Order: sequence, then structure tokens, then C-alpha cells
Amino acid sequence: MQRYFVSFKDNDIFTLTEEDSHHVINVMRMKVNDEVEIVYDNKLFLGSIKSLETPVKVSLLKEINTLSNTIPKVIIAFYFILLGYFSIFIFIC
Repeated sequence: MQRYFVSFKDNDIFTLTEEDSHHVINVMRMKVNDEVEIVYDNKLFLGSIKSLETPVKVSLLKEINTLSNTIPKVIIAFYFILLGYFSIFIFIC
């Protein structure tokens, strides 16, 4: 399922950007009533396409969940040989 990030909502209607509208209409060739995921105000919603004119309008079906602000842990490990010794460095961010 496609996910789009929007910054404008009027009642229960989301408005996609011009670039995302082009992607929905010309690249994905979606149809009216196709479902998409919408991220708005750090919340994830399920929506249904209501209009295929630019800008594309998506109606709210339901809120799926709240996106968490957690940052995943990243582990960076590398090794090198210096003066005949093998060294490993591990960084956990």
C-alpha cells in the first residue's frame, strides 16, 4: 500500500501535493476508492481516494496508529590492522 505525507487536512479530507498527485494519477494509476496510507501530524491514517483531479483528495477511513518518535539503534563496526595488531571498533548510536 502506498504511503503519502500530507500537511493539509480539511475536516476528514486530505489534500495531496502536486508531486504526490502526479504519482497517484500517472505512475501508480490509482482509481477512485483505492486505499492509501496518509501520514498527517505524526499520525497514520487509512484513506480512500475520492478525486483524481490535481490535487488528489483522499477521505479519511480510520486512524491506524500513532507513529512513534523512537530512533532505531545503529551499530557501526569496523576493523583495521595497525603495526601487526588486529583491532575492532564498535560504535552503538
